[in-house]
Amino acid sequence: LLMKKTIAELRQEINDVDEQLVKFLAQRFTLTQKIGLLKKETTQPIEDPTRNQEMKNRQMQLAKLHTIKPEIVDQIFEKIIALSIKEQTS
Repeated sequence: LLMKKTIAELRQEINDVDEQLVKFLAQRFTLTQKIGLLKKETTQPIEDPTRNQEMKNRQMQLAKLHTIKPEIVDQIFEKIIALSIKEQTS
């Protein structure tokens, strides 16, 4: 028999996933801060439209691979990238 999970069990799984998301976001922002410092040292512009498009294309491929709506992934990464740029310019 297939046992159904309770709402509480599913919520605990969400909590576990959220913890991993925060951990990965912290790692990502540490890396983008380092990139920001290197860009300032080498007088490169903070924003890189070519890189942003490459990332967007990759994220859309990953969304399809993992069967999540691409627009959800796109909106999440738009926010992450905007915050990364804000951090690099502050």
